[in-house]
Amino acid sequence: MKQLEINEERANAQNENNNFLNNKTFHVVRADESVLEMENDVETFVAAIKEAGIERVAALNLSICDEPIISESINPKRRQIELGNGQRVLLHTRGYMMGTLQQISDELNLGWLVLEDYEEITEDVMSGYEHGMKTLILVVDKDELAAVVTGHKKVFEVELLPENADLLAVHDDENFIVEGDEQKGEAVLTKKYDAIRFYTDRSRNSETALVKIEKTTSFFMRDGYGNIMADGEPTQKGYWPYTMIEYHLGEIIEQNFAWIIRSRVPMEDSKK
Repeated sequence: MKQLEINEERANAQNENNNFLNNKTFHVVRADESVLEMENDVETFVAAIKEAGIERVAALNLSICDEPIISESINPKRRQIELGNGQRVLLHTRGYMMGTLQQISDELNLGWLVLEDYEEITEDVMSGYEHGMKTLILVVDKDELAAVVTGHKKVFEVELLPENADLLAVHDDENFIVEGDEQKGEAVLTKKYDAIRFYTDRSRNSETALVKIEKTTSFFMRDGYGNIMADGEPTQKGYWPYTMIEYHLGEIIEQNFAWIIRSRVPMEDSKK
């Protein structure tokens, strides 16, 4: 059976700490752009499986923790819901349900996109998991996203700030952990992400793209004399340096971006 990559210990902890049966945090966008979304995540999960076809999904032999997600047997150690005709589906975390539905769509060529509800975007920088990838979530303007999806922007820069440092870089006592030779532009030890999910706003109709990250680099911003620039807020060990993190972009995994007007794409970004 195909094994979904899930951290069992973390998943069990999430199950115990969250009443996920009542949560509504994701939806399915069909190939015709209609939306499948029920009153909560479990109902959406079950409805999507029924729409895909219970027997067709069962034939994929998907499993979690060596247990089939669809079976006729009762598992007293797991949460299950009856699908009909004696079949039951195994429930788990939100991430598991989203990943399973996306895998079902990919293998059955349904053309679905399984997306988090846009209302859950509360900050300009967040993190999550999509398609088994650790994903950085960024809210950007339309010009920036246009440059990314048209290939003009191959390197996306994010300024490291106190409010996003926990997500972007390793730091200790308010200071970043420096790696390598500063003179060569190696500034801080960055946290590793597999992809970036771009949004243009926090609304439900936000245009979006999911792009793989090939590599991540960083550099200190310097003045005209070559000195590292820092703001005026002292930390415990000095001053907060102005730092840029560079995400070198690769394959565009998926996109929903219809606004592209090539003449408005900033051409200077094509040099990156």
